[in-house]
Amino acid sequence: MSNRMVNLVNNFYDVIYLDATHKSNRFNLPLLDGAIINNLGQTSSCFWSLLSNHKHESYYWAMYHFKKSINVVPKVFFVEKEEALIQGNSL
Repeated sequence: MSNRMVNLVNNFYDVIYLDATHKSNRFNLPLLDGAIINNLGQTSSCFWSLLSNHKHESYYWAMYHFKKSINVVPKVFFVEKEEALIQGNSL
């Protein structure tokens, strides 16, 4: 996470949207992307992680390091309906 991303999360941490793409990047890896909505109603990316696979251990690893990098606890995570992502988010 860049300093800008950490500042975004620390200021607008109430709701974070999570979405995972399925190997649509040049590395052919799943990409987990997190976004917040700021006080102007704009969506901003607040973190991302390239994962080795779509298993819940990979999502757990990404979420563990995300939560370790911020000083606040988000109130709500919106996630897509993917069981591995839902399991990986349960820290």
